[in-house]
Amino acid sequence: MTLAYAPLDFVIPDARYDLSADCLHAHRLPMHFQTTEFDRLFAGLGDCMQLTPGVFEAKGRRVNAPSARIADLELNCGVQIHGDVDRGRLHLILVRPAAGSRVLANAVDCTSKHCLVVSGGDLSVNVLGAAALLWFDIDRRALGETAMAIMRGTAKAVLELSASEAALLQNYATRRFEEPSEAEEPDATIDPVLKELALSLLARARATVASRADISREKLIRRVQALMWASIEEPPTLRDLCVAAKCSVRTLIYAFNATFGMSPMKYFKIQRLNVAHRKFQNAQPGTHIFDVAADCGFWHLGHFGVDYKTLFGATPKMTSGHQAPNVAYQACERRDERPCAGLWCV
Repeated sequence: MTLAYAPLDFVIPDARYDLSADCLHAHRLPMHFQTTEFDRLFAGLGDCMQLTPGVFEAKGRRVNAPSARIADLELNCGVQIHGDVDRGRLHLILVRPAAGSRVLANAVDCTSKHCLVVSGGDLSVNVLGAAALLWFDIDRRALGETAMAIMRGTAKAVLELSASEAALLQNYATRRFEEPSEAEEPDATIDPVLKELALSLLARARATVASRADISREKLIRRVQALMWASIEEPPTLRDLCVAAKCSVRTLIYAFNATFGMSPMKYFKIQRLNVAHRKFQNAQPGTHIFDVAADCGFWHLGHFGVDYKTLFGATPKMTSGHQAPNVAYQACERRDERPCAGLWCV
C-alpha cells in the first residue's frame, strides 16, 4: 500500500475548483487520515477552535461519490466548527456524541438521530467532548430543477431523522467507503436514493421557520463574538460586553449556554487560549511566552500556563518546539481492507 503525504483539506472542494479527471479518479478510492493538526483539518472554514481539554486528534476517512463527497470523522475532544456554505452546496451532517459528550447546533442538543442541514447559510456545530460526524457535501446541481427552486434562499435547520432515514445515509456512506466504483465517470449522476432523501431534507429545512427568539439569540451571539475578537488584547468584563451589546447579563449568559454549552467569559478565555495556541505553533525562534500571553490578554503567566496546559495537554514551550507530522492519506487499494475504527463501519 502506498502512502502519499499532503495537507489535509477537510473542506471538500466545491464547484469552483477545477479538478482534473485524473484527480477525481484518484479520490474515488477511500482516503484514510489521522492528524493532530487542528487548523489543517478545518482549513478555510472560519472560526474553528478547540473547546474541551485534550491533546487534539482526529481520524477518519473520505471518498468522492457521484456529485457528492463524504467524510466520516472522529474527534477525541470538543471543537467549534463554523463557516459559510455556498448556495451551490448542500451539507448534511449526522452527529453522534460519545457517552458524556454533547453536540450543539442551532441551540439544539443533538443526539444520534439529528442531522444538520445547511445550504447558503452559516454552518455552526459546537462539539463538547468526543464525537463522530458523518458529513455529506452534495452538489445542488445534481439534485435537479426542484432543488434549484428550493435553494433560491438559504436553508439551515437541525432535523430529527427517522430510523430509516438515518440508516439510509449511514448505509450509503458505508457502501461508498467499502465498495468504491473505479469505473464511474467523473460526471456520473447522483445516486437516486440519496437524491430523494437530500431533496426531502432540504425541503423540510426550508420549511423550518426560526422563531424570533432564535433569530435574536443568533444576532446577539454574532455581535458579542465580534466584540470579543476586537478585544483580545484587553478583555472586557462581562458587564462591559452586555453594555456594548445592549443586553442584560442574564440574557447573554443564557444565549451562550444555549449555543456553546458554557458561559460567555469561559468561552472568551477558550477563544483567547486558541489564539495563543496558534501563535505558539507559528512562533519564530526567540519568541517570548509572555509576549504571546499579553497579546491574548493574559497578564499572569502562572495562571496562563495552567489554563493552557489544561486545555491543550501541553505547555506553550512544548507547542512552539513541536513539529506536527504530515497527515498521511492512505488509499484503500484492497477491497477487503477496513478503515480504522470508523463509527459507521460494518
